[in-house]
Amino acid sequence: MRQKSKRQEKNLAQKVKGRTTLGSGATTVFDKGDVATDILRIECKTTNKKSFTLKKEIFDKIEKEAGLYCQIPLMEVEIQSEQYMIIKRKDFFAIVKPEFVSEEL
Repeated sequence: MRQKSKRQEKNLAQKVKGRTTLGSGATTVFDKGDVATDILRIECKTTNKKSFTLKKEIFDKIEKEAGLYCQIPLMEVEIQSEQYMIIKRKDFFAIVKPEFVSEEL
């Protein structure tokens, strides 16, 4: 499974024109998260199971790490080779193009 996770991180880093972080997955003082860009700090999770349980504490951890770098926290979850992006609503609207957003939010 670790190989699949590394492949997921590398693929995502290429797609967002970012980089995989140093010590990804480590619990040391290395770079936090799995993938980083100038504005995003992304945590990657993968499973071959039919579901993935997202606990608030997982996203809280990503949010805290992103805050260290003044970045937006994001999570990519791969469930049986299908990728899903998880982002807080306020962060989504901060990065989406204005022409796609109603002012009635």
